[in-house]
Amino acid sequence: MIVRQVPVGEMANFTYVIADEATREGVVVDPSWNLERVAAAIREEGVRVGLIINTHHHFDHTTGNAEMARMTGAPIAQHRESGLERSRELSGGDTIDVGGSSLGVLHTPGLC
Repeated sequence: MIVRQVPVGEMANFTYVIADEATREGVVVDPSWNLERVAAAIREEGVRVGLIINTHHHFDHTTGNAEMARMTGAPIAQHRESGLERSRELSGGDTIDVGGSSLGVLHTPGLC
């Protein structure tokens, strides 16, 4: 599994590019600022982005959703309780296929 941590913004945030090493199929997690850095990581790793995932709905984790979706053609996935626009709903216990690997969804609600 490829995991690239990309520092973004001025709030010490990270966007992640995660991909299966064999297939190069991947996801982008929490796209926010500095999407050119994220795009560079995607190109450097040769990743085909199939999904954009948000860990939660705060703006500093979602502000780049629309632009990243436009850049990659990938749909956006968020927890079903999120009020933000998404193409795919996620719930705790779901799995997200990434090439020959999978990611588990762990719902950890907290105070907002």
